[in-house]
Amino acid sequence: MMYKLIAIGDQKFALGFQLVGIQSIIAESAEELRQAFNSMLIDKQIGIIITSQETLDKLDYHLKYKVETSIRPITVVLSTVSTGQEILRKKVQKAIGVDVWNK
Repeated sequence: MMYKLIAIGDQKFALGFQLVGIQSIIAESAEELRQAFNSMLIDKQIGIIITSQETLDKLDYHLKYKVETSIRPITVVLSTVSTGQEILRKKVQKAIGVDVWNK
């Protein structure tokens, strides 16, 4: 089975992904984001969700935790903060069971 990749965020964030052919959901308000993430978390065809740290920070604590700890779909959070690399490392390690960055 081939899993889908989807981006969730505000119009500016989603537009960049749409331009390269990645399906995107534009959600700006907290309610739109809640609905988008909840529906993607239960969609068996979604393998990866891409979002921004700013978008993730708009979610309530419980949904944010659910998004961050989900194994499938896995959520990749893009951030301008340097800790984004560590978050990606933990997600990859969780998904495949191996720390590929470990030397």
